[in-house]
Amino acid sequence: MNDALDKPLFVHSGIRRSLNAAAACGFSISSNIKEGLFEFLTSLVGGQPERLMFPAFNYDYGRNRCFNVDEDAVQVGSFPEFVRTSKPYTRSTTPFFSVLSSRDLDLDSSGVLNPFGAKSAFQKLKDADGTLLFAGAGLLSITYIHYIEEMSGGPLYRYDKRFPGKIVKAGSELSCDLSMHVRPLGVHMDYDWPRLFAELKQQGILKFHKASAELFFINTVELLEFWGNKLADDPLSLLDEESLAHFKGATNNGTRRVCIEEYENV
Repeated sequence: MNDALDKPLFVHSGIRRSLNAAAACGFSISSNIKEGLFEFLTSLVGGQPERLMFPAFNYDYGRNRCFNVDEDAVQVGSFPEFVRTSKPYTRSTTPFFSVLSSRDLDLDSSGVLNPFGAKSAFQKLKDADGTLLFAGAGLLSITYIHYIEEMSGGPLYRYDKRFPGKIVKAGSELSCDLSMHVRPLGVHMDYDWPRLFAELKQQGILKFHKASAELFFINTVELLEFWGNKLADDPLSLLDEESLAHFKGATNNGTRRVCIEEYENV
């Protein structure tokens, strides 16, 4: 874990296991569980809640093509929704993958938006030498993997898809055009999470809290280098065996990228 005072931590959390971690760390949580969990996470960053960042993902934009920054609920857990509604954090304006931070990230919203691209919140996190904090959550919650895939030239086993729509904030509407890589429709596509976890642990990139294995930390710069190098050597290296059974053929053994026309009627 990076203990520098100006380094952000992006929190993936699960309430029940986070409570177990808090207990293992000797942190007492009162009857207000979510408030107590926030205080516990704040204690992990030296009492500086401004260092914490949280996912505020909402996927309704794919259906209604409208992202209401102020009103759309967080759909990746009740705890980040508690943070959104009760703490002084700012929500970024990127549809699908917005984040909560103590300061406005001032993301460039001109042109085509890419939630995993060089103008994204994940780029800001990496540029700040930030750390991913998993508090009672598993590695499979790691959205940052999509940023690494994008920075590696785009995953061969996903295709880009456009999502034109609008962003609503403080009563104002702004038209937007979003493009991001997505999971191919109708086929299994997943990562080999047990193997990836073991590799990160073996490499010393994944670091456990001394008091609880329910808390672990991954530096974003180190992870970008490690997984980026793996993808450069083998573009299919992160996938599980069932995925490889399809995508080795679909990508001509990792030499071409799948396209939307092969999986969707467009």
